[in-house]
Amino acid sequence: MKKLPLFKLKTSNYKFQISEGFTLIELLVVIAIIAILAVIGIAAYRGLTSRGNDARRRSDLESISGALEANKVSTGYASLDNSQFASGTLPTPPSGNPYCVSSVTTLGSTVGNQPTLAQLISGTGCNSTGVAGVGAGGQGWTALSTSTPQANSVAWMVCTTLQDGSTIICKSSAQ
Repeated sequence: MKKLPLFKLKTSNYKFQISEGFTLIELLVVIAIIAILAVIGIAAYRGLTSRGNDARRRSDLESISGALEANKVSTGYASLDNSQFASGTLPTPPSGNPYCVSSVTTLGSTVGNQPTLAQLISGTGCNSTGVAGVGAGGQGWTALSTSTPQANSVAWMVCTTLQDGSTIICKSSAQ
């Protein structure tokens, strides 16, 4: 009797093909996913930068306001000094419009309401001719400097715009 083998190997006429690389569809899917993630990341970063700049502007206005209040003397407010700020210099906005200051020198006067954009900004600087929002004896808006507020000011207001360029934020003297 003939013994049968326990295992019989079948051979086939088919050859295995080993593919190397990726198909065009696979590559396009990966590129599309990367593009979508990039767009999401860029959109999130833009909003983050804008909010960060706005937070800096608000913080700078608080610093300027605190320094101006610290300069209050019996005759009014004295001018700012670079040494009053942690950076050793007056705050500057991250981009866009400057910090604009207006003040009044007539006793009993107060700074008025928050100005409109046209009253505050002229071109890329402060509107030096506009006195709307400032009481009697007031001056126009001037860019923040070591000579602001004007000598013997009894009240002041400092304003700037947020990143969008149309929203105005202001701080005024406590009086």
